[in-house]
Amino acid sequence: MRITIGDFTAVYSSGDYLGVRLCVRLDDTIDGQILKVATEKTAKRYPYFCVRFAQTDREYYLEDNPLPVMTINKASSIRLLTEEVNYHVWAVCYKDDYIYFDVFHGLADGNQMYRMLSTLLYYYMSERYGDVEVQDILTLEVPISDEETDDPIEKLFTDSADCSSYSSKKPEEQHAAFKCVADGGSESGEHMFYDIAIPEAEFVRFASEYGATPGNMITLLMARAIASVHPECDKSPVGYYFINCRPMLGVAKSSHNCISMVRIEYSKDIQKLDFKEQCRLYRELTRAESSPEVVRKSMMGLASKVNLLMKLPTVKDKEKAVDELRAAGRPFSTYGVSYVGRWKYSSIEKHIREFWTHVVGRSEISIEIAAVAGNIYISYQQGIKDESYVYEFINQLNNFGIPTMLVRKIPVDVEKITEKVIF
Repeated sequence: MRITIGDFTAVYSSGDYLGVRLCVRLDDTIDGQILKVATEKTAKRYPYFCVRFAQTDREYYLEDNPLPVMTINKASSIRLLTEEVNYHVWAVCYKDDYIYFDVFHGLADGNQMYRMLSTLLYYYMSERYGDVEVQDILTLEVPISDEETDDPIEKLFTDSADCSSYSSKKPEEQHAAFKCVADGGSESGEHMFYDIAIPEAEFVRFASEYGATPGNMITLLMARAIASVHPECDKSPVGYYFINCRPMLGVAKSSHNCISMVRIEYSKDIQKLDFKEQCRLYRELTRAESSPEVVRKSMMGLASKVNLLMKLPTVKDKEKAVDELRAAGRPFSTYGVSYVGRWKYSSIEKHIREFWTHVVGRSEISIEIAAVAGNIYISYQQGIKDESYVYEFINQLNNFGIPTMLVRKIPVDVEKITEKVIF
């Protein structure tokens, strides 16, 4: 199976941290045997994710992996795509009352990870508790449709005769973003996760009062935190807010990477505005950049660029080009924020006590948001030693009356992926 356009840049990135770990704490100690059966059923429902990487000199490709997806009794990180997990792109770990769902980001974004996790938890809880309902969860009884397996970005490229014209369009002029190390004098350090819990009802009420969505509000508060730490800096904090493009493209079921991002600069002019006006601008910009027309054009431009990269002669050439493409955008962002959306499966939700999303972002600071079981779980990650940023972010929440709990501070528990192909 070939690597599609939508997955290409994620697969050919040479970055070490290409995994995601969803950490779900349940009511009781995990039953390993029940979880193993749930993993097996989930694997049968998503056969297109039961694959391993292979390669020629020219390209990576996927082949069916007949070995079982692993269920491992350990909390420490695992290395995907290796013998430890039978070379699979996903695996399930557990320890005490936690289930850890590890997925290779190159083939799945947060939307697809949530979908697979819901299937896993449904099969586990059906046996463990017996009081859960399907609620639009993809089970073995639901046929796999073409929409689920097709790459919408690739289809968009194929169907659009004028798609190539977008590759020559120049991006709007952008200002270099504030950088914590280069501009703030911070020192690079070990990547750390800060898991922060806040009450969902209070936060949503607060965001709604100011006309903001939860994701926009977190994006703005992080910008305000950075500006507060460095009020005299000439450069402005810039956030990348990641959005799910499936609704705009009419492909709700797609399993492929289908995300874009809204770049929001917390400029000096915006900093002078009152808070409600800042919220309004952040939401309006996000709404404008998330319109079907804009998303379609953005995806067409991406498809056109990637199509050129796919024609490069070797794997190394492709990886080098993808790294250069990513590096070109790095000076223009300070941090990233990702929010898949509220957990949709209330029947499963009642047995979830915590839900953390551990991802090592490409920015110096990255924030992953999960909303489930009455709380919003913010997994804040940074690769700098100065903790002023995270504590000022917490302070921003507290200043608006939002209670916060720093549940834990831990080193990264997402294993590096140094090789995609072992064979």
